[in-house]
Amino acid sequence: MKDTRQLTRMGLLLALAIALKGIAVYIPIFGVFGIRIGFMSVIVAATGVLYGPAAGGIFGAVYDLLAFMVFSTGGPYFPGFTISFALIGIMGGLFLHGRVRKKLKIGYKWCGVLFVFIALSIDMTFNTLWLSMLTGKAFMVLLAPRMIAKLVMMPINAYILMIFLDLSARYELHRA
Repeated sequence: MKDTRQLTRMGLLLALAIALKGIAVYIPIFGVFGIRIGFMSVIVAATGVLYGPAAGGIFGAVYDLLAFMVFSTGGPYFPGFTISFALIGIMGGLFLHGRVRKKLKIGYKWCGVLFVFIALSIDMTFNTLWLSMLTGKAFMVLLAPRMIAKLVMMPINAYILMIFLDLSARYELHRA
């Protein structure tokens, strides 16, 4: 953390991400929550992009812990999802933080590449594995509907991230 302004901005982003979890839509697969349609990962990735991979990773982990406490569905806490959100923040920082520091414009292509990588490396592999472990359902049974949801959500998330980063550059939210 550079200073209290950055910490305050990250706190506001954390509140926004938790509020977005409250309006997420869950679609059950074979009686369990298999697909989540929401925009929380956009905020976690954006934090990594704006403040770096370390801050993004910490933000992702803290977000998941607080969101579980606020919106507990009655199920057990599973640390795998905390790791996944930390990785999303880290990836955002690794992919695009250098472009923000150099004040380069981050277009739809860059945001799309980030969310394709997040979908393939985290959502399709780790998160599907975590759900399979939690529910006892076969990995491949959970994977097919999740792939369809990710194909729909990737371009939407990329567009929202692009707009968010454009606004943050305009108002210099990443500056101390």
